[in-house]
Amino acid sequence: LEEEESGWKLIHGDVFRFPEFPVLFCASVGTGVQLIVATFFLLGLALTNLISTTRRGSILAGLVILYCLTCSIGSFVSTRLYFQMNGKAWVRCVLFTAGLFPVPVAVVFMWVNTIALAHGSTSALPFSTIFTIAALYSLIAFPLTVLGGIAAKNYASHDFNAP
Repeated sequence: LEEEESGWKLIHGDVFRFPEFPVLFCASVGTGVQLIVATFFLLGLALTNLISTTRRGSILAGLVILYCLTCSIGSFVSTRLYFQMNGKAWVRCVLFTAGLFPVPVAVVFMWVNTIALAHGSTSALPFSTIFTIAALYSLIAFPLTVLGGIAAKNYASHDFNAP
């Protein structure tokens, strides 16, 4: 019994310490929560037949729309967690949350779409579709991300109650 207590006493400082890069950690948690919420909403809409699962592309289109609409949830969670870790640069956390998922996805998509266009593939998305997705992000997702961060700053509790 003595060995277990001494081992726990040795590692308890590492278990409850804040991460080295709190902005990256909080943005990752917020983005993960946002993706989980969007996925469960999409599954619920598919189960209730509000999104047709037989039409090609409807699930992906629904996921893009739901991602844009749940941006405030991800930003709220990440900013609230950042404040609980005694963070001061909450705007950086909000901006990092806004770009953590869409920027890598956009880079990979642009590369794959460019290759498809170079080979003359019909599966490459046209410029109008790319412009529509960019407009959805810049006119809906980004402002909702900022609003979620502001709501967390003003209304969420900033106290951290570790076990």
